[in-house]
Amino acid sequence: MKINPRTVDVMVGLLTIEFLVRGSRSLKVKRAVLRRLKERIRNRCNVSISETAFQNDHQRSVVSIASVSEGTEQVDMALDRAEQEAIQVLGDDLIRAEREWL
Repeated sequence: MKINPRTVDVMVGLLTIEFLVRGSRSLKVKRAVLRRLKERIRNRCNVSISETAFQNDHQRSVVSIASVSEGTEQVDMALDRAEQEAIQVLGDDLIRAEREWL
């Protein structure tokens, strides 16, 4: 069965999270924290996640989390779960979380 790509509605949601890695004195420490955060969110929320800013700053980071689905409800639920996981892991180190639709 062939699907016409013009008939499939796809929703893409993007959650951008900026946070601090307090006490980190090296990129190695920051990357360990980042790796744990990314693995936890990826495994629990079925989303894509990547560091997208401040790669060379050892105390600050921005990660972008993307979810793709046929409907906005599924994307919203996945991004809600991802944001809650980030809040649990980061606590007061979370600077901002912003959502947008692509």
